[in-house]
Amino acid sequence: MKKNQANIFIFIASVLVGVLISLNVLGNTGSQKIYLDPEDFVEAYNEKVKLTNELTNLNKTLYEQSKKIGSYKSASNNNEEIVEEMKSELTNNYMNLGKTDVEGEGITITLTDGDEVLPFGGNLIHDNDVLNLINDLKNAGAEVISINGQRITDQSDIFCSGPFIEVNGVKNPTPFIISAIGNKMQMASYMESEGKKISNLKIRGIKVKLVTLDNIKILAFNGELNYNYLSKKDSEEKSTN
Repeated sequence: MKKNQANIFIFIASVLVGVLISLNVLGNTGSQKIYLDPEDFVEAYNEKVKLTNELTNLNKTLYEQSKKIGSYKSASNNNEEIVEEMKSELTNNYMNLGKTDVEGEGITITLTDGDEVLPFGGNLIHDNDVLNLINDLKNAGAEVISINGQRITDQSDIFCSGPFIEVNGVKNPTPFIISAIGNKMQMASYMESEGKKISNLKIRGIKVKLVTLDNIKILAFNGELNYNYLSKKDSEEKSTN
């Protein structure tokens, strides 16, 4: 009799434990947590900022295009207004291509090689350091960037050339002065946060000076923009595919 009572007790206890486990699993399905190590967290955060900036830019473009269509419709009987609108659009296109001088608030970052000699040139500034800084600036919301006066475009080349860094075919000695137009406080806060390239450069002894400015002037790109493999997509062909 006692053996049967023990078996019944074990059976009931097993059922209760099973029910509790089920309830716990179901209750936590909507609040599952993912734990990231510091490196993965920084990467995920940077990706979030990048996607947020891209979404903001897309929304801005959508708004501008909708506004443009509305202005064309309202000015359909006024050729002068349409011409002025087209001139304004042409100016914006030149600005986006880097073919006009621009100015606005922003930051400058001055880089100088470190004094203490480190293995593998760790105290020296390399092209990948500058490229990573530019990527950080873009993630921080920089709209226009230049290096030692050389405007950065989608076709800019940046690579080491002996003791120099070559930008747009021009050799630049240290110090390297990177200028960026955008929200100065937002960019400064982002660039100096932990895990960004500036913190890595400082650990290597490289001298970094970041300054926020109310107005920065960046000159136009004076080179040629060459697109050898691009062609305009025909709208009718696109709609049939």
